[in-house]
Amino acid sequence: MHTLVVRRALADEHAWLAPRLYAAFEQAKRSSLARLRSTNVAWLPLPWVAHLAAESASLVGGDPWPYGVAPNRGTLETFLRYGFEQGVTDRLLAIDEVFAPEIRAFTG
Repeated sequence: MHTLVVRRALADEHAWLAPRLYAAFEQAKRSSLARLRSTNVAWLPLPWVAHLAAESASLVGGDPWPYGVAPNRGTLETFLRYGFEQGVTDRLLAIDEVFAPEIRAFTG
């Protein structure tokens, strides 16, 4: 759905940046999902939100928006192929070229 991009020069200069940015977004997602599933506090003015969140989790698994390359490999490979087929890129890019090694190591 979305991709966060960091210039390679910046990531190379600050090796800590990509892993920490990834971890920050992962923590923000976990916090957001916990709030959504909470029945203690109404974060949204809809009484059925916690029920819908639980129902959705049972349908799609524990993480409705998995982060990382591994759980999204099929989608990412398709995205890269479409980019090439539609002329957005001049050649078929590989996942290893697009994502930093530190990010490819995350499993989501």
